[in-house]
Amino acid sequence: MQKLMTLFVILGFSLAAMAQNVSQSQMAMSDGIHNAYTFSVDESVKFTKEVWKDYMKEFGKTKRNKKQKEYVSLGASVADLASRPVDIFAKFEKMGKDGALVHVWIKTEDNYFSAEDEAANERAIAFLEEFKKEVLRTKVRKELKKAEKVLKKKDGQLSKLIKNNERLHKNIDNYERKIQKAKEDIQKNEKEQEITKKELAKQKEVVEEVKKRLEEI
Repeated sequence: MQKLMTLFVILGFSLAAMAQNVSQSQMAMSDGIHNAYTFSVDESVKFTKEVWKDYMKEFGKTKRNKKQKEYVSLGASVADLASRPVDIFAKFEKMGKDGALVHVWIKTEDNYFSAEDEAANERAIAFLEEFKKEVLRTKVRKELKKAEKVLKKKDGQLSKLIKNNERLHKNIDNYERKIQKAKEDIQKNEKEQEITKKELAKQKEVVEEVKKRLEEI
């Protein structure tokens, strides 16, 4: 439980740390040179791509343009961005040892999102900031799943130990009953030995008497 609480504390601090701005610049992509939103995440490119594909499922289909190394979502219905469908293009590149740099282009029927349209620009940044949060949430979910898996394993180990303990106690009870029965059998045996010894002594006397009678004939 303490580990799980630690994960949520880390999540809180990390979300606060993501307040860094999303930058913008003119960049080349499959449709030419247009305004791109660029931001970084402290996760691998592979992991970030997977989260992006899952993140975009809610808004429509996303395909990979292998030639351009882009992930393209045509006609995406994103109410938080625009009332009409938009086309979203995303590229990912490695940054440092374990980080990823993400470039996103958002296209309407008329143009690409940029700082020139302040309202649309704010919506775009909020949309991408939410994705950055989703990257962190996905990471923590995986950590939570891993922690829960370990917890389940430990719970199974404890259940097994408890069952073994019950079995051992049951064995002890059985052994104690057997020991008690053996003690009673020993006492019974010793009494029977005493009776048999007396009977043996009497029978010896009978034999001696018969021998004596035989000798007198």
